[in-house]
Amino acid sequence: KYKNSKNWELFYNQISGFKDKPGYRYVILVDRTKRKNVPADASVYEYKLKRIVQKTKVKVKTNTAWDYILKHKWKLIQMNGVTQTTSPVYMTFDGEKKRVTGKSGCNNFFGGYDKSEETLVFKQMAGTRMACSEELNELEHQFLSLLGDKAFKFDVADQTLNLYQNNKLVLMFGAAAL
Repeated sequence: KYKNSKNWELFYNQISGFKDKPGYRYVILVDRTKRKNVPADASVYEYKLKRIVQKTKVKVKTNTAWDYILKHKWKLIQMNGVTQTTSPVYMTFDGEKKRVTGKSGCNNFFGGYDKSEETLVFKQMAGTRMACSEELNELEHQFLSLLGDKAFKFDVADQTLNLYQNNKLVLMFGAAAL
């Protein structure tokens, strides 16, 4: 951004004497001189650092698989190798409170979680206790038995959240809008 510019623009040249460091924003003062006999693929100007006026540390935003997980609702699409075509089961994660909530069939469930780079641990899981059809009761029981207070390896691939135990895929969820 030049001194009198309102908008930022891309800079495709180099500034002699200046080496930026990721994670910092700089305000710098440079000398800009017009070059003579400029090749067709080069800039008309040459830039040389006069001084660094300001160097401010900025938070570097990284997009991780976990960032992707937090932005979606996760609908159950497979459990223990069986495809769930019309399953009402889903879950969402709250990154700040480290809470998980969702629907386990006809009831709601909730609890906490801890996560590391590849591991997701569900803890203190609980739920509501409404009367359900026999089919939903069975689905709910199977799902909550798999999930309750257990540790999983996880990954995200092709818009699916995959949970593994003993290197076996046990739960697969598809990404849906929140």
